[in-house]
Amino acid sequence: MKRIQKRQKIFVLASVVLAVIVAGSLARKAYNDYLIEKKNERRLYLMAQIKNEFDRYFRDGGSWPTEVAVDGEKLGIEYALNTELEDYIKKIISRYRSAHVSVVVMDNDSGHLLASLGHSYKTDEFGPILPFTATHPAASLFKIVTAADLLENTPVTEDSRFKFHGRGTTLYRRQLERTSDRWARYQSLEKAFALSNNVIFGKAAINKLNGESLLKMAYNFGFNRDIMDEVNLSRSVLEMPENQYNLAELASGFNRETLISPIHAAALSATVANDGQFVKPRLIKRIYSKDTNEDIWISSRSSYDVLSAENSFALKQMMELTVERGTARSSFRRLDRKVKRFVSIGGKTGSISGGLPDGKRDWFTAFAVPKDHANSKGISVSVMIVNDHKWYIKSSYLAKEIIEYYYKKIHSIENAYLYDTQSRRGNQGKSTNGT
Repeated sequence: MKRIQKRQKIFVLASVVLAVIVAGSLARKAYNDYLIEKKNERRLYLMAQIKNEFDRYFRDGGSWPTEVAVDGEKLGIEYALNTELEDYIKKIISRYRSAHVSVVVMDNDSGHLLASLGHSYKTDEFGPILPFTATHPAASLFKIVTAADLLENTPVTEDSRFKFHGRGTTLYRRQLERTSDRWARYQSLEKAFALSNNVIFGKAAINKLNGESLLKMAYNFGFNRDIMDEVNLSRSVLEMPENQYNLAELASGFNRETLISPIHAAALSATVANDGQFVKPRLIKRIYSKDTNEDIWISSRSSYDVLSAENSFALKQMMELTVERGTARSSFRRLDRKVKRFVSIGGKTGSISGGLPDGKRDWFTAFAVPKDHANSKGISVSVMIVNDHKWYIKSSYLAKEIIEYYYKKIHSIENAYLYDTQSRRGNQGKSTNGT
């Protein structure tokens, strides 16, 4: 009887101890959850104050705000912008007299904006307004989204051949309706992308896609949604097509209603460079206390999957063909041989009239990824030039100059070039000695 009572006491004591341990664990978890919730609330509150500060900056002009007062505390802002790269971009823009120019350079790995500049010739002022506004028709840049939808959601591959009549740069109803073989020409999807064939992309959309599919893929690529956390970046816009012809217009970019910001244009190329993963652009590296230098908020990479790595690779090859033998070939014909040897470059051109500010837009978005990209996915560049009466420089040429400068001065490939040269010489010597 005493043994039973003793066992009962031990059981009760063990139960009490277990209950205390569980209660303590639950209390700690609840406290940790409370701290995380408060931290998130603080982060959201802080971001709201930062966004307000940027809104004032975009409205009133001046220079990037380097500090902001929150609840009486002075907080410093550290940007991801590379001043050396921006100084070079300013220098090269100043050589020409284009009415408006926007340049964005984005680090593909982190999403950091290394450069974000807009320039107007009349005022001769540099500022951030153009890169951060989505008042610009996307033109043929949207073919990146359409190609992704065709590759991801239909049996179409980059080698699929399509028939078309007339010029590929136009888009008439009769070109979409005509089915006869007489005077017909054929192009693969890859070549149609490289040469920006509106007719093939329009017909492919009508026959293979629908409005819901295209809208969903565009949403995954960042249209109709917020793609930045620190800035109230205006949303890029794609509307639901009203009919089949309108679907063809949207899919080919042959319209003025699909709007995009230059920052978003760079993010399109970055998605392809990141094997189909959309990485949110980031302007700020960290926010810290001006008094103690303590980190208040550190920017973190934010990304999600858009399309498979296999289809992203196919799209990457299509963009590379655009540079090698497509609409951007003339600008990259004299690309520095060291950069050409060690960096893969792909892009998409676009041109259209309209938008704000008004004028003829010349677009180019591109990725530039080291071929041995074990440690880096490189950069993406978007250039938008708005011309009024005369054309002074092509956007693809300006992008070429920026890519060359970046890989020769900012992220130097000189050592890689020398190592490769020595390795080839060494291999040649071994081969000669062995014969």
